[in-house]
Amino acid sequence: MLNLITIVPASIEVPSYPSRVSGRTASRNRRQALRSALWPIAKASVVLLGIFVKEAFL
Repeated sequence: MLNLITIVPASIEVPSYPSRVSGRTASRNRRQALRSALWPIAKASVVLLGIFVKEAFL
């Protein structure tokens, strides 16, 4: 079975950006940081769903 501990990172850090970054750039940076923080969780969810489906139906 796949080692799931290596898939899910121990901690996810979302970097904070300085307040001097103007509106559009700041929102783009926050969106990109949120996406990069959620990507490992989404990937782990897909892997776990695949394992569940494989075990349940095969």
